[in-house]
Amino acid sequence: EIQAMLDSLGSRVFLPTVQGFAASAETLEAATAAYASSGTDRDRDVARASWAAAMDVWQELEVMQVGPAAPATAFGGQALRDEINSWPTTSRCRVDQETVAQDYTDAAMFRSELVNVRGLDAMEYLLFHEAPTNACAATSPINQDGTWDALGEAEIRARRAAYAHTLAQLVREQADTLLAAWRPDGGDFAGALTRADGAPFPTATIALNAVSDALFYVDLSSKDKKLSTMLELVESPDAHHSREHLIANLRAFRRVFLGDTPDTEALGFDDLLVSLGEDALVARMTANTTAALAAVAMIPGTLDEARVSDPAAVDAARAAITALTDDLKGEFLTALRLQVPAEAGGDTD
Repeated sequence: EIQAMLDSLGSRVFLPTVQGFAASAETLEAATAAYASSGTDRDRDVARASWAAAMDVWQELEVMQVGPAAPATAFGGQALRDEINSWPTTSRCRVDQETVAQDYTDAAMFRSELVNVRGLDAMEYLLFHEAPTNACAATSPINQDGTWDALGEAEIRARRAAYAHTLAQLVREQADTLLAAWRPDGGDFAGALTRADGAPFPTATIALNAVSDALFYVDLSSKDKKLSTMLELVESPDAHHSREHLIANLRAFRRVFLGDTPDTEALGFDDLLVSLGEDALVARMTANTTAALAAVAMIPGTLDEARVSDPAAVDAARAAITALTDDLKGEFLTALRLQVPAEAGGDTD
């Protein structure tokens, strides 16, 4: 039954979501190319909308970091995630320094730059930050030697647009790489996940544990980082889409747990648990996922604003996710005889 569930998740959830992201990345590349060429507000707004659409799909994939997107230390991991979205390591100052240096004009060479100046997270800053100021300290060379101020507002906008297009090109390349790794006519990771009879998964239980590990993103990142009060952990400071990102994370959790959307009959973790007599746990986790989605949706305005204007709503969202992840870290793992991921080993919150 485990292999049947893994097969269903691969074909109904993981692969279609990766395909959706690859398509949205292609649209984003075209939109940023148009904006870099024209510089108009209209094309900028289209590029922003395309970024939001691509990021919405990617935020689902954040909770599906199994195999190619996972760190290189994981089973089948190729560390593609950080190539596409490296939050929270993003460095706005470094992005500004690259805006001055213009190394981004050679996309092939820029591919070797650190991930904190690339990806969807850096692209957000370039597309949505309108002020002609930079995020570096006064002691930074671009401020001390006057090279930033010498650019002028129009040139800063033009360079940011060109830089965003380069990043969109690189994200599209990585999206294509990720898709090729999953496709049956490529790396066939979906097939390897189902077979679990050798590399990268020696057994079906190890493959199942890898999928379970991916769900812990909701605990370790959605709850502990994105809903943190630490300002440096604000996920979407320029587009103000932090709440939407959380909703996408929880939506993905529900899809993996149930095997697909709630109105679809498909094999998921819920079916494995029911087969073990854990009907009550399934009912509780399903209800708590719905409650967490509702609590996040109830946060008024943007998450950044609500931290100040309505901290109780933010606290309620965090409590709702905690109710879900308490079961994830406890009875869920116990019932399925799975291991907690290494990075969550000491987490008791």
